[in-house]
Amino acid sequence: MELNIFADLKTELEAARAKACSLLTATIDGCLNELPEAEESYFPLMDRQDAENAQKYADSIRKVCRLDTEINTNNTNHNTINTLPTKPEPQIPSIEALFNQYCQSRVKIGKWKPHRINWNTQQSRKALDAFIESSGITCVTEVSKGDVSTFKESILEQYSPKTAEWKFAQVASLFSWIVKNTDHLEISRFQQVGGFGSVEGNSTPPMTPDLMQQLLATSPEEHHNAYRLYYFTGIRTGELLNCAAWETKDSIKCLKITDTKTKAGDRLIPLHHSIVDLYGSSLAGCRATLNKWIRRTHEDYSVYSFRHGMANRLRAVETCTDGLLAAVLGHTQKQIAHKVYGTGFDVQRMRKVIDLIPALDERQS
Repeated sequence: MELNIFADLKTELEAARAKACSLLTATIDGCLNELPEAEESYFPLMDRQDAENAQKYADSIRKVCRLDTEINTNNTNHNTINTLPTKPEPQIPSIEALFNQYCQSRVKIGKWKPHRINWNTQQSRKALDAFIESSGITCVTEVSKGDVSTFKESILEQYSPKTAEWKFAQVASLFSWIVKNTDHLEISRFQQVGGFGSVEGNSTPPMTPDLMQQLLATSPEEHHNAYRLYYFTGIRTGELLNCAAWETKDSIKCLKITDTKTKAGDRLIPLHHSIVDLYGSSLAGCRATLNKWIRRTHEDYSVYSFRHGMANRLRAVETCTDGLLAAVLGHTQKQIAHKVYGTGFDVQRMRKVIDLIPALDERQS
C-alpha cells in the first residue's frame, strides 16, 4: 500500500514556511527536520489501520503548524490568522473506557447472567490486563497484529493451552464488540491473527545468529541495544520495558527483573561479555516499532523469537543444566532443590554458562 501522506505533508510545510511569521517558521522547521524519522517509523503501510495511524500523525503536524488556517497577507500584522472551520476529530475512548462499555453491553443483552456478572467482569479484566501488560497499548487503534501474536505467545508460556486459549478469547471478544458497535475499528487484529486452532508448536520461530545479523544490518541503530539485550538474555517481551533495572552482584553486571507475575520471573541475568557495555543504558523507548522492523526482515518472527533462540543457545551449552536454563529464562523450577533462585541464584555460575554462548560478529552489525 503506497500513499503520499508524508510527501504531501512536506510540500504543504515548505509552502507554509514561505509565508509564515518567524515564530511559526521555527515550528515548521522543527517538524520538517523530524519528518524523515517519522516517515521511517510509520512505513511500510501494511493495511488500512496503518494508513489511518500515519494520516493521524500528519493531521497533528498540520494542526501544530497551522496548516489548517489561512494567513491573512492583507493585514499589516502578519501574526494575524483567520481560522478556517474544521471538522472536529472524533475522540477515541481508552481501552479501559471501552471495556466498561463492553461489560455493560454484555449484561444488558443477557450474555452475562446476573449471578455471573462479577466473576465474568473480573476474569475479562484479568485477560485484558495481561494484554495491556504484554503490548503496552492503551488505545485500540494502535494495536497491531504483532501485538496480538506476542500476547498469544506470552500467555501460552504462562498458562496451560486451554487457559491461554480462554484468556485470548476474552480479549478477542472485546475487540469484536468494538468493531461491531463503534466506529473506532474496522477490523479486529485478533480476528486477523486467528485463534489457537492455528497455533503449531512454539508458533514463533527462534532468532538465529544469521538472522540477528540481518536484523542489525537493516533496522534503525536506536533499536540495536534492545535487540542485543533480548538476544543474549531471553527475557520476555514486556520484561525489558516494564520490569527491568540494572544491578551489580558479586562484581557481575546483571539485568534485574522484578515485579513479575510469578516468583520464578523475578531474577538476575548476568550480561553476556559482548553486551557488558550496555549496562546502565536506558531501557525505555521503542516498543511500538521493535516488531515492525523484525517483520520487515523476517515476516514470521517477532520479539518473542529472541526468547526461543536464547533457550536453544543455552541448551547447546553442555554445562547448562535444566535448573540454570530455567533460572535465566524465569521458568518455574521442576526440582525442589532448585526452587530458590532468581535474585538468589549463583550469578557466577550463570555467567560462566551464558558467556559460553558465541558472540555476534560486531563487525557485521
